[in-house]
Amino acid sequence: MADKPIKNEKENNRGQDRPREVPQTGGSVPATTDLELLPEPDLQLLSLADFYGGSQLSEPEQQQLPPNKDAKQTVVEKLLQFLEQNDCPDLLVRVGKREFNCQRTILICYTDYMSQFPDQHEVQLPVEKVTPVGFEIAYRWMVEREPVVEKEHIVELLAASTFLEVTDLVQQVWYCLDQMEEFYEADAFMVATAAERIPGFQHLEALMMQRISRFFLTLVATAEFVRLPASSVCALLDSDELAVNSEKEVFYAAVRWLDHDWPNRLQHVGAVMSAVRLAMLPGTFMSQLRQPLGDEEVDRVTETAEFKQALSEACFAQTLMYYSDESIPFSQVYRTFDMEPPVPRKFIYHDLCSYHKQDPNSPQDSFNYKQFLAYLRVLQTCHGAWNALVPRVLKHYKPC
Repeated sequence: MADKPIKNEKENNRGQDRPREVPQTGGSVPATTDLELLPEPDLQLLSLADFYGGSQLSEPEQQQLPPNKDAKQTVVEKLLQFLEQNDCPDLLVRVGKREFNCQRTILICYTDYMSQFPDQHEVQLPVEKVTPVGFEIAYRWMVEREPVVEKEHIVELLAASTFLEVTDLVQQVWYCLDQMEEFYEADAFMVATAAERIPGFQHLEALMMQRISRFFLTLVATAEFVRLPASSVCALLDSDELAVNSEKEVFYAAVRWLDHDWPNRLQHVGAVMSAVRLAMLPGTFMSQLRQPLGDEEVDRVTETAEFKQALSEACFAQTLMYYSDESIPFSQVYRTFDMEPPVPRKFIYHDLCSYHKQDPNSPQDSFNYKQFLAYLRVLQTCHGAWNALVPRVLKHYKPC
């Protein structure tokens, strides 16, 4: 049986690729002879998140970014740096004749006072309450990270921060002023005189005057002492901290101040001498003060009615002190006469003074006002001599 010729695949599949005729179920034959294709099935548009069974997307994960090169410099640090540079000031503050270009935002954040000027571009501060230096240091405190203030300007800073109502700064300044080791003796006097010049700070002046001790006699030798107002002199002479060799030196210091502007200071004799503890003067010297001493500067003070009255009261107080045994009856006597036993000053001895005694209980060598002034001249030539003096607290002391 002869083999049938083999057809290639194209011949075998020939006709299969042609479109099939659509069978007619009835009716007339269509006019066209073209064959129709089957329509594509409809496909709904679905997002990956809307697929059946849930989203086809993977769960959100965090991606670690490369390290920030400026990671150590925080936003706060950058902001502080910007504020320190003060590149874009938007408020002009005038204090006296000086002008300061400032950041309004900083001032409003720190000061309640500036909050009342939210829209103004210029603000004038009263120079009698805020000094230019005080405002400058206060603003520097707001923008700098480690601000410092010179001791001589600390009162101006306190006045500015008080007026501007910068509560935190006020508290910091008072914290510094409370450090007695920092503001004592000469530094205390510097603060006191600065406080006296600014209205409303007399309490600070009185506080600082109470911190003057072994520096007292050196201060008396200065021009600043004789220029002090009466209130400052009274606060100073009334202090328990004064260190002297004898109450007589306090008395002569009062005479020196009164004599500097006599007779204009005649009206202050009573107030100033009431701050001197006349009852602590040597008894013999108190007796001498009842009569002129032949020293014009002293006599014109002791001859006033105000001094004679004060001396009479002091003699009575000294008599009580000599006979007092600190018992209850003597305490009642003091209360009856509305008196208090005088407290002795701190005691110092200076070997450069010709009349100083080494023992507070030894008899006092008599010295006059001119000898006192001579010792003040010695102090004027001895820089820092008061630093070497060692004050002693006296207990149960009675003048002799």
